[in-house]
Amino acid sequence: MPPTTGTIKPALISWLLRSLGRESTPWSAEQSAYLESIMETEEGARILASLVVTTLRLRQSALFKPDSHGTAGTILPAIEAFWQDPTSQTYRELRIARW
Repeated sequence: MPPTTGTIKPALISWLLRSLGRESTPWSAEQSAYLESIMETEEGARILASLVVTTLRLRQSALFKPDSHGTAGTILPAIEAFWQDPTSQTYRELRIARW
């Protein structure tokens, strides 16, 4: 029997926390609820998973040199701001920084 939506969301939130190294500083109930609202669709869950992978790649890249002139220099701070405070406002700012 496939997992239900009710079991997938907590598992995905747990994976996000572990992947981002936030086990000791989990999100508030309101922040988790916002992330879960994004996960309402398969596309939303895919976006969050992709954002985690992007975050980890940028964090670990030996070539990444943050500066205000490059795309990576503007996107990583916006991604980190979103993970620190996942809200509709920081998500909107992340989408703006992406473009």
